Amino acid sequence: MKNLKIFGILLAISLAFVGCGNVSETTAETTVETTVETTVETTAETTAEVTGEVTEEAYVANYPNGYDYASSDVLQHVTLGDYSALKVELAASEELSAEELAEIIFYYRSQYSVVGDPITNRAAILTDSVNIDYEGTLDGVAFEGGTAQGQTLVLGNGGYIPGFEDGIVGMSVGETKTIDATFPEDYGVENLNGKTVQFKITLNSISPSVLPEYNDKFVEDNFAEYGMTTVKQFEEYFKSDYAYSLLEQKNKAVLEVITASSKISGYPEGLIEDYVNQQISSEKEYAEMYGVSFEEYVSMGYGIEFAEYEKNVRQSAQNMVAQEMVIYAIAAKEGITVTPEDLATEIANYLVYYDYSSEDELVEAMGMSKELFQNSVKFSVTYNKVLAILRDNTTFIFTK
Repeated sequence: MKNLKIFGILLAISLAFVGCGNVSETTAETTVETTVETTVETTAETTAEVTGEVTEEAYVANYPNGYDYASSDVLQHVTLGDYSALKVELAASEELSAEELAEIIFYYRSQYSVVGDPITNRAAILTDSVNIDYEGTLDGVAFEGGTAQGQTLVLGNGGYIPGFEDGIVGMSVGETKTIDATFPEDYGVENLNGKTVQFKITLNSISPSVLPEYNDKFVEDNFAEYGMTTVKQFEEYFKSDYAYSLLEQKNKAVLEVITASSKISGYPEGLIEDYVNQQISSEKEYAEMYGVSFEEYVSMGYGIEFAEYEKNVRQSAQNMVAQEMVIYAIAAKEGITVTPEDLATEIANYLVYYDYSSEDELVEAMGMSKELFQNSVKFSVTYNKVLAILRDNTTFIFTK
């Protein structure tokens, strides 16, 4: 289970880097904090037009099968920073804590809880199922998505931003009060990231929840199809899951730090434009699906003006290309290569993970050329080898 999961993660990473993925910053599940800003010199490609209009003509990629860094001279534009002794702070714990594991167990027990009849003779407590109305405001102004009526939730389930559910604990039926709650820094909506907002909450009802006993029978009854039949297996799965999440946080952090300390004087012509247009094309499909203009979609989805969105997409694409260049520059410096055996092993891993019997079947299912797929896999191998060196050269400071 461990190995298979990381293969899926790495394929997603490699597809994004070589030009098949979404190039927006995806930080919803990442709690890495670094004190280094990513600053890259740009003397080559610096513009790629982003428009809000959905055009009839499809964008033609400059590098439909990915960019071949190994065979180009573009790495002469990279001056690597010193990566011999890095130091990185992570807003995470070194392993899944007992408290975090208890929260996970509570969450899954609550998914199988039995809700009793409504009561009015006491205040709300953790594990209660409550029905509420709420209105969220930032600096006194209601924000999009922050108001709802008749919402039911289990207190302690963790389905809302920090502070929200805790604010309901102790309320009585019919009571209305205003609480503070803070959005995560990486919430994903520009005007709400890291902001403390106010929620006016009315508690409509309280229904006690009876949670199932946590034992082997609970695990077997509900998770046998996932290969777990004991409490030990259940807990080991989430410990392993956390370890993989932490590995990705480490990778992201060290790559940001070394990219920030490196200097790049030029980029492959047209590659940033490819990445920008991949992002735009993907987002436009969603806008069309929802039947709104692209500008409206950006406003609703990101909470920012279209001009700011354009700027963010371009910066994100440039950052991605910069990271690719740094990865390949380190690979060249360290003499890292992808052997036929490396390629065959990684492809075999993907076939197992995605449950396909042949590479051709997998490539067809993914809707890409065989050349692009193999370039993606080669990048995955290179990425693994480079990041292993960077992690070995890094002292990680865990702040949780």
